[in-house]
Amino acid sequence: MATRSKGRNLLRRALCFLVAALGALLLTLSAFTQYRQGMANSARAFYNQEWFLPQLALDTYALNWRAQQQWQGKNMQPSALYCPDEEKDTVDQRNAVDQTIWGAETFFESEMDGMDWELVGPNGERYSNLKIELSGYWQDGAITSAGAQKYQYFLVLQFDENGSLRPQGFYGGDRTYAENEHQNRLWQFEMEEYDFDRLVAQDTDFEAGYDEQGPTVQLETRPPTGITIYYAVPRVVDVDSGIYYSIYYAEGDVLVDAGFGNILALILGGVGIIALLLCASPWLRAVDSGHRTSFERSVAGLILMLFATSGCIELALFTARGDLARWLSFFFTEEEMITWISRSILFGANLLLLGGMAACAAGLSGIFVMGPRRYFATRSWIVGKFITLWRWATRVDLTEPGTKTLLRLLAVNFVILSVCCTIWVFGIFALLVYSVILFFLLYRRYQKIRHDYSRLTETVGRMAEGELEFRVEEDLGIFNPLKEKLGQVQSGFKAAVETELKSRSLKTELITNVSHDLKTPLTAIVTYVDLLKDENLSPQTRAEYVETLERKAQRLKQLIEDLFEISKAASGNVTFAHDRVDLVQLLQQVHYELEDKIAASGIDFRWDLPAQPVILELDGQRSCRIFENLIVNITKYGLAGTRAYIRLTAQPDQVVVTLKNVSAQELDFDPERITDRFVRGDRARTGEGSGLGLAIAKSFTELQGGRFEILIDGDLFTARLSWPRAGLENE
Repeated sequence: MATRSKGRNLLRRALCFLVAALGALLLTLSAFTQYRQGMANSARAFYNQEWFLPQLALDTYALNWRAQQQWQGKNMQPSALYCPDEEKDTVDQRNAVDQTIWGAETFFESEMDGMDWELVGPNGERYSNLKIELSGYWQDGAITSAGAQKYQYFLVLQFDENGSLRPQGFYGGDRTYAENEHQNRLWQFEMEEYDFDRLVAQDTDFEAGYDEQGPTVQLETRPPTGITIYYAVPRVVDVDSGIYYSIYYAEGDVLVDAGFGNILALILGGVGIIALLLCASPWLRAVDSGHRTSFERSVAGLILMLFATSGCIELALFTARGDLARWLSFFFTEEEMITWISRSILFGANLLLLGGMAACAAGLSGIFVMGPRRYFATRSWIVGKFITLWRWATRVDLTEPGTKTLLRLLAVNFVILSVCCTIWVFGIFALLVYSVILFFLLYRRYQKIRHDYSRLTETVGRMAEGELEFRVEEDLGIFNPLKEKLGQVQSGFKAAVETELKSRSLKTELITNVSHDLKTPLTAIVTYVDLLKDENLSPQTRAEYVETLERKAQRLKQLIEDLFEISKAASGNVTFAHDRVDLVQLLQQVHYELEDKIAASGIDFRWDLPAQPVILELDGQRSCRIFENLIVNITKYGLAGTRAYIRLTAQPDQVVVTLKNVSAQELDFDPERITDRFVRGDRARTGEGSGLGLAIAKSFTELQGGRFEILIDGDLFTARLSWPRAGLENE
């Protein structure tokens, strides 16, 4: 399943990448196609822009004013040149003319920087930004071949002695459309009709003379006289000049208006929709489909992609105009390589844009995969925070004082009502909407409480019927504390039942084992007593029977004593006489006392005891009983011919005694079960053991604050005893 899911994810991503790559290729090719088509239509050329020709005509007045100051050798205001009749022209009119000409000059110096121009006066005077004569590129009403090679646009205007504009002609673009534009916007230009609102609207002296239709001040100006003006736009323009940026952005409008903007929007939207459908498709959707991108991140990505479209258009224009290729020519010399690299850069940028759109659309596909409710609840940060705030505000904890809950609700309600009150009459509508929303929220909350209550009562009912395993995993809201308490009750009942069942089993087994172990020697005693009643027994046989009776009686006595001992230990009625006991010496004493049994067992005992005393606060007699039982257990159940290891380790925090031996029989029982009372490794119970030795050893160890463990590894039997050394001295 995981491999299949991974394969679907890879296929989905590959298809999204392929769609983005195809879109990027189409977008790259359309950039060059649309640019060529747009530039082929002279109606979209820079020198046919709506603002260019009227502005150029107005710039003529500004250049003529500067030229007249230079030729006449005196400073004058523009109004002194174009409004000479001081009696007829008002102050407002003259100020309006000055503001208009000054603004035109400022605009010309910034936006038309890089354009070549020249003014020729009636007596041949020149005023130009060139050292050469621009008029030399225009002869007999047409541009020369040298001028056509150097300039992409050339315009010649002439004013006669009466101020009449006599156009000499222009060069550049389609003649039919261009002539119409120049005729409408330039040949018939009159300054009185020029909308100079943007140039003087900020001057407070003229605010009273404006209405909604524009300036009400009427200009009556005198046009330039006796001059010829040449304007020319070079084919290669300095990239730092104002005219370069004017042409650049004008051609950007050409590219967009030619259809590239629509193509970009169509491809961008198409890639996003296809990616959305691919990721939401049930055939390509993986089982563990990981639409992990948050809603806000996907939306932010979409907004970023929309803003990036302007950069895509800029790069397309920069590449289609050849500017990118000219920049690359500084690093490469082969023209084909430069063309390939420039188009690859444009393709890569388009692929990045469309890939980002596909990724964002894939993130939003979770709406269809998960469903709107689950998607916004888990993938929206804003919705998640609102849900968290709502849960905090409406949380009801029955274990807390009700004051906190009421204060939270009142605080939230106060904030909402305060916001509604700040929007004036619309606040009534907002309060109405708030009331409706509040009704549905409270109704849902009430329904949730009813559902939680019914689930809680169902749990209690099934517990009452004995189903202690039944648990409610879902959130019960305000009843969660009670659900947790019920869980504890269930666990307690279950533990109590298990303990009781185990206790009953142990009682049954205990009675069975005790009956068996007590009955065996008792039966032997009764049998031998009957045999002794025979008067014909020989003295030797009678002596043997008496010896057997004594041995069985001692066995019965030992069983009864062990039974009393373990009973007192289990009930906690044992009194320990604690004293300072040296465990090293205690183990040596046990070794000495059991030396005969150890020798008879055929097991080689290896003792690893420290040379220094190890002192603990213990009951010496019962501690001795612990080790006696363990060592006797080894002699009874250990495999003859093997070794047994008894080791005493004095650690900084505890004292550990381990006893290891190899069992003569297979150890196929539970290590924890072997320490129960009357449980023996000899399941047939044919040996002499009582099954109380390990139980007594464990009880005495734990009652003295120690820990008793049985470990089994194959046939290796290990008893591990440990006592803490806290507060004890080691001598």
